[in-house]
Amino acid sequence: MSTTHILQLFKRDYYLYRKPIFFILLGLFFLTGLLLFITTEEYCNGQNPIHITSLIRECSIVGAWLLLAAGAFHEFRQDGTRTAYLLMPATSAEKWIVRWFEVTILFLGLITLSSILSYITFSHLIHLKWQECEYVPWQYLLQFEYNVYYSSRFFIYSLLFLLGIVFNRYGVIKSILGTILIFSSLTFLAGIIYSLFNNGERTINLDEIGIWGYLPFGLAVITFYLSFLKLKQKQA
Repeated sequence: MSTTHILQLFKRDYYLYRKPIFFILLGLFFLTGLLLFITTEEYCNGQNPIHITSLIRECSIVGAWLLLAAGAFHEFRQDGTRTAYLLMPATSAEKWIVRWFEVTILFLGLITLSSILSYITFSHLIHLKWQECEYVPWQYLLQFEYNVYYSSRFFIYSLLFLLGIVFNRYGVIKSILGTILIFSSLTFLAGIIYSLFNNGERTINLDEIGIWGYLPFGLAVITFYLSFLKLKQKQA
């Protein structure tokens, strides 16, 4: 693995996609502000601070992160860009690591930062306009406990990342539909298996699944490995 190749890939992606990413972050900035304005009338009572950080976290941060995973390998949409990308002087492992890090770590950090700045800005503007309306501190955006919900979202993310490599044309749409199908099927299968050991009860009690709550995370690791193998196959 060449450090030079990895740095060149990072540099290439920066120059090619810095403007699209900027507009995505700008859109998320105003989306978060819109969510704050929409919820002000319903939740502002002048007594308790408005607490909608979970909604913003799901829509502005997690939602955007999942969509970026589906379009992580946007070069595959067209034959020319796909061929040029695969023929670049870098191994499939180097390309996978760079793109995984960009979308999974770097973009998540940028998306989170954009949402935090928007939350601080628009909550302050709303408070200036309607002084009885106050919001909980922005730190609540970062408060979450590891549980099966977030484990499942990480698995969904890995599926989108994998299918983004599998599909070429209309990859984002196909990846989203494929992920919905796969995740729904696995959820249905998990319900059947659960019912076999719980007297026919199919509604899974998420508070009692214990260590099984980490299963989606394990599946995500496997799915990421499959995505690497698929990229390696395409480059062969």
